[in-house]
Amino acid sequence: MYLVRAIVFLLTFAVCSLAAATPGPAISIREPASSESLERRQLGIAVPASSCATEILCCNSVTYASDPSTAQLLALLGINVAGSYPIGVSCTPIAFVGVGTGSCSAQPVCCWWGAQYGYLVAIDCTPIDLDE
Repeated sequence: MYLVRAIVFLLTFAVCSLAAATPGPAISIREPASSESLERRQLGIAVPASSCATEILCCNSVTYASDPSTAQLLALLGINVAGSYPIGVSCTPIAFVGVGTGSCSAQPVCCWWGAQYGYLVAIDCTPIDLDE
């Protein structure tokens, strides 16, 4: 009886360990944006919020994919970013209509690749001006 319970426990433990260790699908960002928009993002030039075609985010920090700590975070998440795209870290959505304040005490951004992993990172971000 104890042997059966021990075997069931070990099998359950092995399956759970394997499931926890299996990474999610990898994301590869390689497609270059237009040179003008990429240059604007890399220089950190703010654009009007109305020009954002994706969800507007408030990120605690914006760094580059080439930064060693950011590169390590992206690698842990299975995200392969070729180039020096601006990366928003620890982001939340900003609501303008209906719900939310529409304000950001950190860095408001528009990210072309959107938020990944529950807003932990956002890829290819441009600073935006919430007042325009």
